Amino acid sequence: LRLRILAQDVMLATKRPGDISALNVLSAVIEDIHSGDGPGAMVRLRIGDERLLARVTRRSVQALALAPGLPVFAVLKSVSVAQESIGAATQPANHAP
Repeated sequence: LRLRILAQDVMLATKRPGDISALNVLSAVIEDIHSGDGPGAMVRLRIGDERLLARVTRRSVQALALAPGLPVFAVLKSVSVAQESIGAATQPANHAP
């Protein structure tokens, strides 16, 4: 199964959040942070063998002291995953069916 989760729909926490409506809280490790010219930053996360992007503000990067190697929690609202963003995972080109 393959899901497309938009980076702006991913929130980050340095401690496991409790008493929230979002039920999808995933343990992750920050791999990289890229700040562009604007106020935002893209944070690349590793969750097991998978990768996920989170778009946060530079202010949040500073306030949470986000840095590569830091363990964090990715918080996802399931209603933000559109039906058309769910599909079958594709097989590698060199893999025979």
